[in-house]
Amino acid sequence: MKKSARLSLNSTDFRELADGEFFYCDKTNSIKALMEHPSKAIQLSRPQGFGKSLGLSMLYNFLSSCPGGRDLKGDTALHARLFSGLEILQDDFFCNQYMGQHPVIQIRFSHASFSSFELTHSVICSAIVNTAKQFSFLSQSANLAPEDRLKYSHLVDYYHLMNHYSDLSLSLYELSRLLHLHFNRSVCLLADDVDIPLSAAAKYGYYRELSELLSHMFTSAIDSNEYLAKAVMGAYLPLKDSLGITGCHYSDLNDNPELVTFTGFTAAEIQRIAAETGIETDLGKLSKWYGGYQTGAGEMYSAASTLRYFYNASSNPQDPESAYAAAWMETDRCHNLPAFLQHMYSHDAALMKTLIDGEIGKIEKLSHVSYKDLSNRKSGGYWQYLLSVGCIAETGDGSETGCLAVTAPNLEMRTYLAEQVQLFFSSRNELFCKNARYILSALAESDPQKLANVLSWCLKTYISPGKGAPLARYHSFIAGYLECFYESEISYISSMDGKYSGERSWLAFIYDTGEFGSKQSGYMSLV
Repeated sequence: MKKSARLSLNSTDFRELADGEFFYCDKTNSIKALMEHPSKAIQLSRPQGFGKSLGLSMLYNFLSSCPGGRDLKGDTALHARLFSGLEILQDDFFCNQYMGQHPVIQIRFSHASFSSFELTHSVICSAIVNTAKQFSFLSQSANLAPEDRLKYSHLVDYYHLMNHYSDLSLSLYELSRLLHLHFNRSVCLLADDVDIPLSAAAKYGYYRELSELLSHMFTSAIDSNEYLAKAVMGAYLPLKDSLGITGCHYSDLNDNPELVTFTGFTAAEIQRIAAETGIETDLGKLSKWYGGYQTGAGEMYSAASTLRYFYNASSNPQDPESAYAAAWMETDRCHNLPAFLQHMYSHDAALMKTLIDGEIGKIEKLSHVSYKDLSNRKSGGYWQYLLSVGCIAETGDGSETGCLAVTAPNLEMRTYLAEQVQLFFSSRNELFCKNARYILSALAESDPQKLANVLSWCLKTYISPGKGAPLARYHSFIAGYLECFYESEISYISSMDGKYSGERSWLAFIYDTGEFGSKQSGYMSLV
């Protein structure tokens, strides 16, 4: 790869950058730290925009003995060309051991994000099929027995995987076994965006089914796989609890510096980028906008946002201030933030305001966290999610037992959080105003059915723990009206004294929403 000042903003394909002679910040020395690490599986737990996907692509192009599905049989000329001029080639011994020496299974789950388990299951099947098809030479391999070639035919058959859960569950293990038989070499597994489907499952209510499927796939592919040399996974939240993987090392803020700097930019790397692009850079201002992520190697910067700054600065050198922008929003994957805004408590709202104001707040320190915490609407899980995707960051200041001191790490994140809060409540207020007009219309028309329908919706949507008599009377008015209208279709259950530490008495109720369909349930406070 030749050094170049040409910047590519959207590519996460290492070979595309090398062939197009685009700028690449040399991270290749981290390959040695990853491959020689004693853990069998390593997770790159880094925020959005830090370069996890590009890092995995770089690993693939270095390790793979059959890049693009071609069996090179030990020919490393392509690898030498792609990595020309990069630091890793200076280590001849390591390159002879690893460069182009492993069959590599590379799979991405970035598109497996749908509102139902059936759709996500279908896309996962397609991802397995497309991955297996990259090794089409296995169908004719003399090193595979007839029954093994039949196994391979199942892995490239979408309808077979859709209808055979056990074969899908073992698909990554079986593919690694077949590749080992063909090459007589151990296999590497690179899995990117593993938690994208888990995030969607938590949001849409099918977390249990999906986590069970992915757990079977990855425990068989990693824990009990004697054909595996190394697995590297890219994700936000730790996958250990979600997938049941054991012995997995997580690249967190306190790992050794060579692993920490595998993604994101250090101050030294930014100064090198500035020198190579010829763009004068105020490092302090860049830190204010895109830095603030503290690690064992010091402050780290968002890679995607920093490159966007350099691209903007090179495109419009007459107006350097315009180069600073909240670029993170263009690649936003913080899908669970709206759900958090919808379910947050008053103390969460106060903390969100504190962070948007640029101040330090405290969140609960969780020893274990997974997307299950999001599916259960747990406040602590949501804050840990925002920490993992990079919306907030640890400060290292003022922490106490059981708590983490956090802040919105930079101006980009403060801007993003403020705009997301504004967008969420703007849409909610618009919907509330629409239904308020609907209520006034029903009253003006003296239409009891129309009024009952919209009040049912209001009761379902806005019911909440009361903080005083006015709110309780408001809820009581709606419930009373619906009881008169539907007669027996509202059934009150027993009083639930002592719920929520005995602070209030609660009345549980179930009511029918008329034309809206199924029964809803909630709690109403008694004052």
